[in-house]
Amino acid sequence: MGFKAFLDTGFASSGTFVSSVKDSNPSGTSTANWGTLSWNASTPANTAIQFQAAASNSVSGPFNFVGPDGTAATFFSNGGSLSQFNGNRYLKYRASLSSTDSTLRPH
Repeated sequence: MGFKAFLDTGFASSGTFVSSVKDSNPSGTSTANWGTLSWNASTPANTAIQFQAAASNSVSGPFNFVGPDGTAATFFSNGGSLSQFNGNRYLKYRASLSSTDSTLRPH
């Protein structure tokens, strides 16, 4: 008889979600023009969500996540322009979730 034990190791104050690859699928000689990054979120008190994006002309990357100024230190505001990724066929986004409330774990 076999079994598995799963342990909850405690409160995780952060979590990350990375999207699947989004393909602009340009036709003919067209190039990709990305619009804006917009979302709807219900964020309880003491929680936060932040977004970064990355683009590549290869479906397998590399994908380097950055904010609106092109650095990893910044995050997009809702409705932020993705124009810095124009000309790249593939795009991914990353959502960083955080909480300081131990009853609300990001996942």
